Amino acid sequence: MNLWPILRNAIASPSASRPSEPSVPPSAPAPAACHTLAGSNWQLPVLFVSGSDYDMGWQQGKTWKSLLHGLTGTFYNQLARGAGHLLFRRVLPSRLYHLWRFVPAPLQAEMQGMAVGAELPLSDILLINFFDDILNLLELGWATACSTVAVRDDRDRVVIGRNLDYYGPVGQIARPFQVAVRRSPRHPERRETLTIGIVGQVGALTGMNDAGLSVGTMTAMTRERTWNGLGVSLLYRDLLDRCGSVPEALDRFHAHQPVQGNSLLLADSKGAARVQFTSRRSRITHLEAAPLATANHFLDADLAASRSALHDRTLALGSHHRHRRLCELARAGMTEAELLTALTDVPPASASQTGGDRWLTMSAINSRGTLHSAVLHPGDRAVRVALGSGERPIRPADFVTWQPFADAVEPATR
Repeated sequence: MNLWPILRNAIASPSASRPSEPSVPPSAPAPAACHTLAGSNWQLPVLFVSGSDYDMGWQQGKTWKSLLHGLTGTFYNQLARGAGHLLFRRVLPSRLYHLWRFVPAPLQAEMQGMAVGAELPLSDILLINFFDDILNLLELGWATACSTVAVRDDRDRVVIGRNLDYYGPVGQIARPFQVAVRRSPRHPERRETLTIGIVGQVGALTGMNDAGLSVGTMTAMTRERTWNGLGVSLLYRDLLDRCGSVPEALDRFHAHQPVQGNSLLLADSKGAARVQFTSRRSRITHLEAAPLATANHFLDADLAASRSALHDRTLALGSHHRHRRLCELARAGMTEAELLTALTDVPPASASQTGGDRWLTMSAINSRGTLHSAVLHPGDRAVRVALGSGERPIRPADFVTWQPFADAVEPATR
């Protein structure tokens, strides 16, 4: 990839000085409880953190110090060379400090605590948390291939099925560093949350709170973006922290200025909504009889007209294939087994493909780039999850069920 034009764009973008260091807490935060959620061929580290926002960040940084150093070290060693060194080491930190200015104070405190606990520069924690935003703001060409669907199942329960995909070098780097964080904030007006993502992420890409409000997100690259707004994964975490229902989350969503375009599926025990948006406008579709299937492109024609050239080069074809396939497989009243089959679907190679394995392409719902697959049950406050190995497709038998707001971390069923 030619990074020099991207480097020039980064130099021309807004910047800010490094934030002041946080004051040292009066006493060391309590240690976190660390567990492992295990499937037949995968393991997911799970951390239970509690206390103040700074405490929860410090607990993550201290407990997962080696993981955080491993992630950042691998990223810089593989991608921060030549123009990449100038971009990620010299130019981006001050641009990340600019984005930091728009982050709610509680999430700022958690990121500062994490940097201190892990003994890493704050800019490294910011890069982890703003990475998807930077991909869009600078039109970096690393592809995502996510798929998400909201349905009413055979028991009339609202369910989200969701695959998180990063294709290419980013996925290869991130795959070994997937974690789950269960947060119990001290503040009485904040909700307990679960997020599944990459170590160091304070934001939410796949998540649920103790009211059952659930989120699944997908990149949608657009020309309508801004450096003067809130990073989208942090926006989604704010919704989980503060809201107990889809209507509350939609109201709070509109109070924010997102930096980039995205597709968001929200669900609670009563209903679901798909929010497709740019930094300037949004379109909301509520779950009715037909499932809400979404990939990495805008379904609304007006929003689709804002797509970036990078979208057309890297995401468009595979995204449209996945969306069509989801629409074929998902239906109202589908069973849990049918939903797992849809999430793990790998269509057969077409006659036009030369020995093609669709699992190796971004056209498959379940592909080599799938980092994790999850079924979120808002009414039961339960999560069914499987991690992708990158060596073979995820299979229905790989999933385990976990109730993250119960006392135990052990899966409820296999």
